[in-house]
Amino acid sequence: GAMAGGKLSGRYFKQAPQLHADDHRRKYATDFAKYAALEAAVPAGLTPAQAAVKWILADDRVATICLGAKRLEDYENVLDGLARPDLTGADADALQAAAASLRD
Repeated sequence: GAMAGGKLSGRYFKQAPQLHADDHRRKYATDFAKYAALEAAVPAGLTPAQAAVKWILADDRVATICLGAKRLEDYENVLDGLARPDLTGADADALQAAAASLRD
């Protein structure tokens, strides 16, 4: 989904998730903390989840997303973010640079 298994939600930037035995993310165990590098690139006034969704939807190749949130408040948070102004070019560039740093 758009939150990359919770990695882009911001929820686990400072604390790793406690994954249940049947949680599919156990198969893709990763260092959730490394995604905290994205936090500095999140534009003021947006949550990490809002910024992630706005960034994905700003791509002309994207027509829709699969959010895959587990809680109603996560959907509400993203919907609130969609009502906010679009990302600026500088915002998108900062997010792209932060994302690129994760690939290294």
